[in-house]
Amino acid sequence: MVPGPGGVATATPPTDPDAIALAREWIAAAAPPPGVRILASAPPSGPEQPATSAGCDWLVQATKWWSTDSSNVVAASAWLTRHPVEGLTFSGTMAGGDGQSAIFEGSAQKHGTLEFEFVPDGDNATIRVDVILIPAGAVCASAGGTVAGSPAPRVRS
Repeated sequence: MVPGPGGVATATPPTDPDAIALAREWIAAAAPPPGVRILASAPPSGPEQPATSAGCDWLVQATKWWSTDSSNVVAASAWLTRHPVEGLTFSGTMAGGDGQSAIFEGSAQKHGTLEFEFVPDGDNATIRVDVILIPAGAVCASAGGTVAGSPAPRVRS
């Protein structure tokens, strides 16, 4: 488990082995689309943070990295939107500056997301794959009707 968006937690981390097991399950189940390569580690040009974050004091996170050539980005993105991880549903996309984009899958019952962030890198695109889960016992900001303990995603700027 890692501290939330501010990097500092207000208390000791909640113990939630179910959230840790689920994060491992979701990240393992995220399969690369055709033409996408699995990377052994984070590339130097990859994003340092997930595309979004939840406003909670503690999060359970898992990350892996993929890469594809720029000509395959649209096909890879389309494939991911049509093939969500079992138990998750496609919940939207985000487009940012400099060609960055992200695809989101979620499960309202599990208070988490699986995110695929595409970042241009010369003739290639790096794909950061993140699972972000809110563990039981985490304290979350309440805004716009969001209840403590439920997802409150914040887009990284």
